[in-house]
Amino acid sequence: SSRRRVEFERDGKNLSAYKNYVLFINSMSKPFSRIIFDLDGVIYRGHTPIPGAAAALGKIRAVGYSIAFITNNATRSRSQLRRRLAKMGVHVSVDEIMTSAYAAARYLQQMKPRPRAAYALGERGLRNELRGTGFAVLPCA
Repeated sequence: SSRRRVEFERDGKNLSAYKNYVLFINSMSKPFSRIIFDLDGVIYRGHTPIPGAAAALGKIRAVGYSIAFITNNATRSRSQLRRRLAKMGVHVSVDEIMTSAYAAARYLQQMKPRPRAAYALGERGLRNELRGTGFAVLPCA
């Protein structure tokens, strides 16, 4: 199986992901403090890291930007994603990751009255995030 190289266009030239990120960061005058990245297709595709992404993220952090990651994929918890990213050379804390599963758990936490338990009709990531935020996960019949 052949690996696909992700490339971008700038001024008619093909650039690797790393070079594209560096050009982007160097061209900015730092109008904001945090850059948010989607995970699938930006940092990795399936189980394969995007070439140059880890190095680009290191460069972005080195020039002073905070980084956060988002995904609408609820199959993995933030802890699972942190471990997955670490294996790809991207070192982050769980607080830098937002998933749809965690967003749902946080939403339930803020409800008045706050529920104590939830039925989780979803993947393990959703169940883990619900438990991690203090909810009992009820079995589905």
